[in-house]
Amino acid sequence: MKGIKITENVLTAPGVPAGKKVGAESWPGFNISMKPHRFVGSLGFAWQGILYFFRNERNGRIQFCAAALAIAAGIVFKISLPEWIWVVACIGSVLSLEMVNTALEELCNVVSTDFHPRIKIIKDVAAGAVAVSAAISVITGGLIFLPKLFALF
Repeated sequence: MKGIKITENVLTAPGVPAGKKVGAESWPGFNISMKPHRFVGSLGFAWQGILYFFRNERNGRIQFCAAALAIAAGIVFKISLPEWIWVVACIGSVLSLEMVNTALEELCNVVSTDFHPRIKIIKDVAAGAVAVSAAISVITGGLIFLPKLFALF
C-alpha cells in the first residue's frame, strides 16, 4: 500500500504516530501463552463452521458423498499408501476450497445483496478454484482407480 512501511516491527504510515509497534505484543487481548480453553474454543468454532457447511451447502454434501465413494473404492481396491496420500489430498483440497468458496459467498452477500460486477468476479474466481480442484481430483481418481477397475474385466 502506498505510504505504508513496516520495518523491524514498527509501522510508519500517514496519520500513524511515529514508532507505533505492530508486533503481537501490541494486539489487544493477545496472550503469548495461549490458554488451552481458548484453543479448544477455537476448535469449537471450526466445528460449528464445518457443521454449517455440510448442513446448508448442497455442493458440500455432494462432495462429501464423492469423498466417501473414493474412500470406499480405496478400501475395496486396496490402494497403496502413495495412492491414499493422493486421494486424501484431493478430498481435502476440494472440501477446503468449497468451504472457502462458501465463506466468500456469504461475506459478499453481507457486503451487498445487489448485483455488483466486482463481487461477481470474487464469487466466480472462488467457484473456479473449486472447479479446478475438482477436475484435478477426478483426473487423479481416474489415474488411480481406472486401471484397477479395468483389471477386473
